[in-house]
Amino acid sequence: MEAMLKILPPLTTIVAAIIAWLASRNVQRQSRINEKLNREHQKHISELNHVFKIASIQAQERFSLRAKALIEASRLAGETCYYLERFLTPYTTYQPMSRSALIEKAEESFELLLKFRWENNIFLWENDAASRAFGEIMGAINRIKNKEPGDGSFSEEQALDFMGVVQPAMKTIRDEYKKELMISEPER
Repeated sequence: MEAMLKILPPLTTIVAAIIAWLASRNVQRQSRINEKLNREHQKHISELNHVFKIASIQAQERFSLRAKALIEASRLAGETCYYLERFLTPYTTYQPMSRSALIEKAEESFELLLKFRWENNIFLWENDAASRAFGEIMGAINRIKNKEPGDGSFSEEQALDFMGVVQPAMKTIRDEYKKELMISEPER
């Protein structure tokens, strides 16, 4: 037993050293595994960030092109309505124009709007709300031309009828623009 007591402390030290060596080896192996997982995780995060950046750039480009198309369409529709309103109710004599010149300018602006819609059909064609708004403005032009009184004067009721048609049409175009802003704005 005495021999065993003499062997036990060095044996315990050897066993402890072997356990410490195994534990160290396991810690190093786990450390390498963690480093590998961290590298893979960083790689995936980097790839996702790249994909998100591309998607963001595409959304920005899509927004700017569609928004620009809606802005220009709104400008042309506004120009059309301006001439129609002047045709119906002249407010000043600052730039006197004959009634035929005013309706001709309104029709010319509207033709430019339709041409612009065709040229930018990628952004304006499938948009049913904007298309209906353009149709409403065209209908207002045709109603004005078909109902023009012989003496060339329109009643307040006819002017209000026109405004009742074109104001909602213009609001629809504005709403489409606002929708586009909401689609392309990142959520906060």
